[in-house]
Amino acid sequence: MADSANDHPLVSIGLPVFNEEEHLRGALDSLLGQDYGNLEVVICDNASTDRTPAICAEYAARDPRVRYHRNETNIGGIDNFNRVFELARGEFFMWASGHDVRHPSQVSRCVEVLLTDPEIALCYTQVIWVDQQGRELERVHEYVDTRGLKEKLARLNVVLWGLNGGFAVYGVFRSAALAATSVYTRVVSPDISLLIELSLVGKFAYLSDPPLRLRRARDFGDWEVYVAKHFAGEVHGRSARRLYWRMLRQLCARVARHQRTLPGKALAVAYTGVGVLAGYRWMLAGLSSLKGKAPTATPAAEDAEARR
Repeated sequence: MADSANDHPLVSIGLPVFNEEEHLRGALDSLLGQDYGNLEVVICDNASTDRTPAICAEYAARDPRVRYHRNETNIGGIDNFNRVFELARGEFFMWASGHDVRHPSQVSRCVEVLLTDPEIALCYTQVIWVDQQGRELERVHEYVDTRGLKEKLARLNVVLWGLNGGFAVYGVFRSAALAATSVYTRVVSPDISLLIELSLVGKFAYLSDPPLRLRRARDFGDWEVYVAKHFAGEVHGRSARRLYWRMLRQLCARVARHQRTLPGKALAVAYTGVGVLAGYRWMLAGLSSLKGKAPTATPAAEDAEARR
């Protein structure tokens, strides 16, 4: 697949950005340097106040594969993630960020796998955390591959218990499968909810190579900053734990709609409830740790949904 011919399916790379001037050039270079010949990079700038707009405009002017959109006002990170998908035109879709680095064959390797089976909804690769200078911090030990499973509920259980974060959202999706979900919604950890729902739509494929190098944000693990950034004005202090229960209720409704029978719906909800209550209590613990009024949100990279 390492050629420039456009007889391969179009891959849309959605890049939601906000104040990303520090690492944006490197991120764009790694996306435009992919060896897959038929792709577009859809940038949606969430009313950045630094040099992000100028950098985006520069790349759009010199490379016709770049489509640059700028929001008049900041619509929030969650809505901006959805916006780049709405603007995408490709048969396949991939979210990217303005500060991560991808191997040149990342897209082609994932698309190659997706083309082997129309039931594969997502192909993603190994993740390596790097610091602000690009130095390796740690490898994420997560292996979720459901290619051998035909039953929806079996795939649901594998994903529920196999994820330890939302890193797989930076893989390559089949656009039609992603459109069959609720995509990102206004809940805590919307990336994980999306992946759990997607497990009922199609199969997941995992590749150990080439790895994706995720740059760890400076506010990584800070729940007060996270809540202030995404739920400002909604919660204060310990009431933040309500976000966890809201996420669980909504997720149960999301998985139920992908089952046709009442027994199937009941099982999907039961599996989801048990899986989230047992495996994702770290969310509740983090939200419960908040004391006092949540601080005012500060400018930061807006793809923190997958980065806790």
